[in-house]
Amino acid sequence: MVPNEPYKCVWTARSVDAGATWTSEQLTDARRDATNDVVSGSQSNNGFAIAWQEDPLGLQPGEAEGPGDGGSGAHTTGGTNIWYTYAANLAGANPLLRSKIVQLTDNVPTPPPGDGPPTGPGASRPTLQMSGTTAAIVYEESKGGGGGGKDQAVAAERAFTTTRSASTRRT
Repeated sequence: MVPNEPYKCVWTARSVDAGATWTSEQLTDARRDATNDVVSGSQSNNGFAIAWQEDPLGLQPGEAEGPGDGGSGAHTTGGTNIWYTYAANLAGANPLLRSKIVQLTDNVPTPPPGDGPPTGPGASRPTLQMSGTTAAIVYEESKGGGGGGKDQAVAAERAFTTTRSASTRRT
C-alpha cells in the first residue's frame, strides 16, 4: 500500500553562469497535486520548457495490479489538467517562469453520485519535446466515463511556438 503523502509543488533551479550561482523559483502552490513533470530544452535557441499534470485530489494509487510493488494501476481524478511554462532564452535576463504558466487543458471535475472521487475527463502523463522555438506536448486524456470500461483514454497532441498559444489535436 502506498502511504498518503502531501501534495507536491513544481520548483525550478537554473544557472546562467555554469553553476556558480543558482536561482530557484516555485511554480505551483500545492492546491492541486503537481506530478509527472517533464523538462525539455532547445540547444539551438537556449529555450527551456516544463509541462506537468495537476490532480485536484492528488495521486490516487492503484490496487498494485501488475508487476512490481507500489501503485500499479494508479488513476487520474476527473478535473486533472496539464500545465506548461517556458523561457525563450535562459542566457538573457533572469526569466520568471511563473509569469508564463499556461493551463493547456480545461477539464472540470463532476461531483460523484455518492461517495468517491469526482468523475469527468482528466489529462495525465505529459511528454514534452522542443525543436528550436517549437514545443510539442503529447498527453493522455480520459473521457471520464466513471470506469466500468466506459473510461476510454485518447492521446492528445499540442504543438506551438513558445511565444504563442497552443493548438490541440486529439487522436
